[in-house]
Amino acid sequence: MSQTTSESESIAIVVTCTSCGEPLSAEEEDAPRPGEGDAELCDDCWREFYEFDCAWCEDSEHQDVQHVLLVVFDAAEAGVALPGVYRIDALPYFSQPAVGHGRLWEDALTWLGSLPACHADGYPCGHLCRRCQRRALDDVLYGTRCGVAALP
Repeated sequence: MSQTTSESESIAIVVTCTSCGEPLSAEEEDAPRPGEGDAELCDDCWREFYEFDCAWCEDSEHQDVQHVLLVVFDAAEAGVALPGVYRIDALPYFSQPAVGHGRLWEDALTWLGSLPACHADGYPCGHLCRRCQRRALDDVLYGTRCGVAALP
């Protein structure tokens, strides 16, 4: 957006992200991502505050589905008895000290079943997008493994 003061001189108004301070791109200015209050966020900051990456497919998903299922790859590091798929029953379900490793609170989680063999990750646990949540429930409840029916 610019405002002309004379034919030879113009003043450019730069709109910046209220979080990181970087100027918004033309596309971000045309369709800004709303933050809290009157905040306008760049795409990167909006994604950092309002989205997460799925632990299986690595697609981005809005945080409103983040706290439904949790997959635990390394039970010992996550602080639970078994690796597998967990339903999140209560918040908070995780604590992170200022120094050291965090842990899951097993009394806030319900173990649903073991992980499909085709999924492994470098993190002790992770969240799933809607699509992968459906796949995980199919795997646990109906005996499929990664979308393929289990062999007899």
